[in-house]
Amino acid sequence: LGLDTGNMVAANRRIPTLGPITMAQSTGNSSYHGLQLWLNRRFSDRLAFQAAYTWSHAISDVPLQAFTNSTTDPFDYTLDKGDSDLDRRHTFVGNIVYLLPSFKNRGNAFSQILGDWQLNGIFSYYGTTPVDIISGVNTYGTAGNVNPRPNLVQGVPIYLNTADKTQWLNPAAFSLPAVGQLGSLGKGSIRG
Repeated sequence: LGLDTGNMVAANRRIPTLGPITMAQSTGNSSYHGLQLWLNRRFSDRLAFQAAYTWSHAISDVPLQAFTNSTTDPFDYTLDKGDSDLDRRHTFVGNIVYLLPSFKNRGNAFSQILGDWQLNGIFSYYGTTPVDIISGVNTYGTAGNVNPRPNLVQGVPIYLNTADKTQWLNPAAFSLPAVGQLGSLGKGSIRG
């Protein structure tokens, strides 16, 4: 588009006579909601297993993943309230241990070679995390806007169903917002 946002950024400065001010602070709000289920079976008949499941929802109004990111508007964090960068809705971890027979009744040499072995297995599943979709164009016109989100085009599917697994997002589902506007795509609304 070739948008020159320099004049727009200058016009939106709170104190027009000052140049860029670099500020770093640790602020923002986040919340975590979770449900944990755990199943444990101790050794019985040479078998033991554990299973743990967590459903969770992390919400924040600032980026948590990379502390160098900035908010959409440093004076209004509510514009960035949504699923946290670290939000992982489903997590499951299970393990199993099966003790093989000791073969102690077969003699010492046989027991030393084949006895006291065990079979172990671990399975882990971690749900997807949000993906940051940014337009790369500062249409809002503030100096603090470094990760502007695009508009979400209504009626166009977000995800592609193609044989190429590297192309799973539909570029036609996103568009640039008008100059002076924020994109309609909410923070954390796309899952990878």
